[in-house]
Amino acid sequence: MADEEQPIRIDCDVTWEDLREFYNFTNLGSGLRYTWLANYSWRIYFLGFLMCLGATLLLFALERTLISLLLGAGSFGLIYAWFVFDGVFRRDRTWEKNWQRFKQDPQFVNSIGPTSYELSPRGVLESRRETTAWRPWSGIERIELPQGAVYLYTGPVTAFVIPAAAFSSAEGAGRLADTLRGWKRDSADAHWTIAEGETVTPRFDVTEADIYASALLSAKPLAPARSELGWAAFSGFIAFGMWPWSHSATALVVGPWCALTVFYSLVGSRLLDRFLRRRHARKQLATPDRLAGFTGMTLGIAADGLPEASPRSRHKESWAAIARIVPQESATFFLNRTGLVYILPARAFPTEDAYFDFVEKAIEYRRQALDSAA
Repeated sequence: MADEEQPIRIDCDVTWEDLREFYNFTNLGSGLRYTWLANYSWRIYFLGFLMCLGATLLLFALERTLISLLLGAGSFGLIYAWFVFDGVFRRDRTWEKNWQRFKQDPQFVNSIGPTSYELSPRGVLESRRETTAWRPWSGIERIELPQGAVYLYTGPVTAFVIPAAAFSSAEGAGRLADTLRGWKRDSADAHWTIAEGETVTPRFDVTEADIYASALLSAKPLAPARSELGWAAFSGFIAFGMWPWSHSATALVVGPWCALTVFYSLVGSRLLDRFLRRRHARKQLATPDRLAGFTGMTLGIAADGLPEASPRSRHKESWAAIARIVPQESATFFLNRTGLVYILPARAFPTEDAYFDFVEKAIEYRRQALDSAA
C-alpha cells in the first residue's frame, strides 16, 4: 500500500457483475442476496389468486346465487389479471427481471468498463470514457467494504464502485478502506466554485422544488395509456351492471371494487407514481446538510462537454454522455446516460433572454458534437 499521504491510483474494469453486487448490497442489504426478495413474483400471484378465490366464495356463501358467483369471479378475476399483466405487479417486476432490463438499457453502458480512480487526502477523482467526477471527502457520505470491494457512497444509493478484482486480496481492500476513512476523518472542506468552459453561469443554488421537478421528468404521462383505458372501461361496465342488484352483498362489494379500479387506471396510478418519485427525492434530501452540496453552483458549456462545479463535487460530461436536454421556463435539465441530472434554474440569470441564449447554445453544442461523432 502506498504511503497514506500520497495519491493512490487504481485502474480497474467495472463489470455488470460488480454493478449487480453493488445494487444488491445497497437495496437488499448484506446477506440478502438469495432471499425470497430476489424472486417474489410467484408468491404475489399465488396470494392474489387465493384472495380473489376467497372473496368470490364468500359472496357465493352469502347469497348462494349463480349471478353472485359469476360477478364475483369476473370482477375479482379482472383485478387479479390487471395486477398481473398491466398493474403494480407486472410479470417483469422481480429483482432478477429488473436487473436484466437494467443490463440491456443503453443509458447504463457508461456505468461499466475501464475506470480510473485517483484517491488523495483531498478527495476522489473518477475518470471514465465520457465522464470525469471529483468529490472532496466532505461529499463522501460513508465507506463500505462488502466482500472485498470498496464503495464510496456519494448519496443513499449512489457510489464510486471499486470492485474486488482491483485488489490482490481482501486484506488489501481493507487497508485501503482504513486509509480512506482516515483521510475522510481528517480532511478539511475543499470547495470548487468555478467550472471551466467557454460560457459559465453565475453562481446559483438548487432548491428542493428544483430537485422534485427533476424527479418527475420520467413520471408517467397524464394521459392514460390505451391498455389502461381498456381496463377502466371493462371495470366500469361491470360496476354499472351491479345496478339491478344494488341492495345485494355482491353489489356492495363488487361495485366499489370495480369503481376503484376505474379510478386507479385513469388517475390513481399517476398520482401514486408522482408520490413515489417525490418521496424518493425527499428521502435523498433527508440526510442532514444534504442541500449544502447544491449551493454556490456553476455550470459551464464548451464545445467538448458540460462542466459543473459545486462546493462538494465537480463533474464534466462529454456531450455524448448527455442523453437529453429538457428546457422549461423555470429550469433546464441535462440528463446523462447513468441517470444523473444537472439542474440549471432560470433564476441563475439576470434576464430571461440570457437564460434561453445559454440553453440554446448548449443544445447547439450537443448537436454539433453528436453530428461530428456520427
